[in-house]
Amino acid sequence: MISQHFKNVAATALIVVTAFSILGTTVWGDIVSVIQKSKEQTIGVPIDRAVVIESAVPFAELSIANPAIADFSTLSDRTVYILGKLAGTTTLTLIDKKGNLISNVQIRVTTDLSELRKRLKEILPYEKIKVRSANDGIVLHGKVSTAEASKKAVLLANRYAPNLVSNLIDIESLISKALITQTYTIETNHKFFRDLFTGTEKSAVKILSPADAQFSSILSKLKPFQTKTKSYTVRPSKQIEFFVGGYVSYPHRDGDTISIKNFKNGADFSIGGEMINNSNGAIRMNIDVIEQSVSQNEAILSDVTNVFESQLTSSRHTVNMQNGSSLILIVAPNALNLKPYRGEQAQKRIQFFNRKNTNDERQIYAVHIMLSDMK
Repeated sequence: MISQHFKNVAATALIVVTAFSILGTTVWGDIVSVIQKSKEQTIGVPIDRAVVIESAVPFAELSIANPAIADFSTLSDRTVYILGKLAGTTTLTLIDKKGNLISNVQIRVTTDLSELRKRLKEILPYEKIKVRSANDGIVLHGKVSTAEASKKAVLLANRYAPNLVSNLIDIESLISKALITQTYTIETNHKFFRDLFTGTEKSAVKILSPADAQFSSILSKLKPFQTKTKSYTVRPSKQIEFFVGGYVSYPHRDGDTISIKNFKNGADFSIGGEMINNSNGAIRMNIDVIEQSVSQNEAILSDVTNVFESQLTSSRHTVNMQNGSSLILIVAPNALNLKPYRGEQAQKRIQFFNRKNTNDERQIYAVHIMLSDMK
């Protein structure tokens, strides 16, 4: 007895062209030829979709093991219409007029994965999610940028196969990303880089992205200079820290003892990253900068053996970086300006530090930062 559900759907679905699978190979069309005495075949039918199979010889009797999974209707003595009803696998048996077995055909009814793939692409366009069927359920695998994206994919898949979704999706971790830094030391009198700073800026640090007009020209002019390259692993709970600048040696008096200490003259960088939702793997980089320079307070520096007074300036910059993109950090720390100092103490300072008596002496540093996959 053919169910009323089957009759209602069959009346409007006879001419629908569907996709089905024979022995794991996907075929497009309406009719599958079933060869007499052939080995078992498997035909995939999406839920609420239909296919027509054709026997190589006329059949006299048909039976299906589980009509709750798939239903059928004979169209002729050689063709039969199969309708998928519930996810699962059942067997369709074909018998000829003499009572001999023509074939046992495995009918595998699955969720319409093509529609699910389409919906996932619409809702999570930047995620790399793949969909497969497994028995009566759905398997999700691939990579996503966040746990939230994985959760959304499972919720959507459950609409097609309630409580039958296996989530094998990997969350793309920041651990798989590397930050490469190339630090260049540039001559003090290099006009191009000196002109980047007008002299009126409060900060001695510039951060440039490819969107800046000067980015390409700066990058090309860095090539002749000597560089130091380092690689850092980007982790969600760990900051990447490095110093850009130079060091000034100075005498420090501690009672009757005078020792030589190094004073940092530059900028400390602390960089942390976090994945951005639905952004094709982009990372939001938070760059914290602490600039440290020598105080120009003559009263403090009148005695060469006094500890240097440092001036600290803090700032935060946020930029979004795609895999393969880069930034340039330009650091021009203020060097010791000795010209204003006169008299014996000034001469001692000049002699001790062995520096030229120029008004605006600077050492410039450039750091090219690149984001890439770990190798």
